[in-house]
Amino acid sequence: PVAQPRVTPSILVLLEENAPVVRLLQELIAQTEGALARVQISQLSSLSSQDSPTQVWLAEVPLRFGQQTDLIQFRIEHQRGGGSQTEEYWSITFAFELEELGAVRARVVFFQESLSATLWAERESTAKKFKDRLEELRKRIEHRGLKVASVICQAGIPSDPATPSADATLISEKV
Repeated sequence: PVAQPRVTPSILVLLEENAPVVRLLQELIAQTEGALARVQISQLSSLSSQDSPTQVWLAEVPLRFGQQTDLIQFRIEHQRGGGSQTEEYWSITFAFELEELGAVRARVVFFQESLSATLWAERESTAKKFKDRLEELRKRIEHRGLKVASVICQAGIPSDPATPSADATLISEKV
């Protein structure tokens, strides 16, 4: 997931410009087709193969603030223990960009009955706000009965976003 900056919906721009109804309908059709294509790609990438114990789900959740819309992108990965392994691995990576906070990325991993979380904030001021609340977050997680291995926050955005594993590719080149 990559943090997406907030944008003004093009429909509102067209309405403010008093665009013809035909142009509004064309824009709505284009946006609907684009949204459906994104859902289809997310669904296709979630298909698992029998060879791989890893399942991946991608999702986007829109957040509306007045006339503006922000997106939170999620990547959820579940790996089942194979063969004699019974341990499961879950990870959730998400990203968003809010004007008030800047770009934020987080990765939460649940493995061997303990949880680890790393947050990255593009802005130093946002990282400081998060760091000031980490102990409270740790206590809340533990209060829910989970063991916390680590909860950290770093300033900056990781340069290498989590890439899908080779098993999670959309197109297989093997014949």
